[in-house]
Amino acid sequence: MDRAEAVEANPFHDLRLAEVFDAIGESDRGDLDPYFAIVDELQTHTIIDLGSGTGVFACRLAELGKRVIGVEPGSASMTLARRRPGADRVEWILGDAASMPECGADLITMTGNIPEHLTDDQWGAALAAARRALRPGGHLVFGNRNVEVQSWLTSPRYAPRSSPGSENRGSRVESTPAGPVHHWLEVTDLNADSFTFRWTFLIEGDHTELTWETTFRIRTAEQIARDLEAASFTLSDVRDNQHTFIALRADDREPA
Repeated sequence: MDRAEAVEANPFHDLRLAEVFDAIGESDRGDLDPYFAIVDELQTHTIIDLGSGTGVFACRLAELGKRVIGVEPGSASMTLARRRPGADRVEWILGDAASMPECGADLITMTGNIPEHLTDDQWGAALAAARRALRPGGHLVFGNRNVEVQSWLTSPRYAPRSSPGSENRGSRVESTPAGPVHHWLEVTDLNADSFTFRWTFLIEGDHTELTWETTFRIRTAEQIARDLEAASFTLSDVRDNQHTFIALRADDREPA
């Protein structure tokens, strides 16, 4: 059978792709371990998980007895989050950063390199909204891709390709709600401050091919530090092993 024509889909708004995307990512969520450690370290209680996706982190935090508010702009992601065991313990908000309540949160988290999804204007607006939602002395914690050590961004293995039969053969996941899925990633454009990729998901059962193409913003640690300062945050630490940023909401004293 000939391969079906690829259909553009967004994993945050297309429910079928969201289910596949979630099943692929569910196999290993070791990326959340640093965030759990920081939650314990900072002794936080009220937490906003901004860009909460399908709710893995938010629900696990709620199981620990935290008050958790999950904020997510993707309608399909939110649908899956509300189905997750323990979801009834989380306060869910469908919306972007501007939807965060000004609740005096102890901590706002953005797991999964959320800032990369945001344009510069969106990033600035998210920082301003985060400051309003935090209590004085509250923290903002997020990941950011360390491009200096991620050689795949410049590797010819990820040059533009048109099929999984090339050197970048992708991966096959046996168990998803749609059945076995073969998926592969192609970087189609690379610039100093952004990269564009196409992620293709071939659902083997009915030969449906779903593709997601998007552009991620690259920001250096120095840029992020400047952005945080401009939004009245103090960068208190960068955990280099995970490139996790910990920022403190600056106090509200009037300038001298």
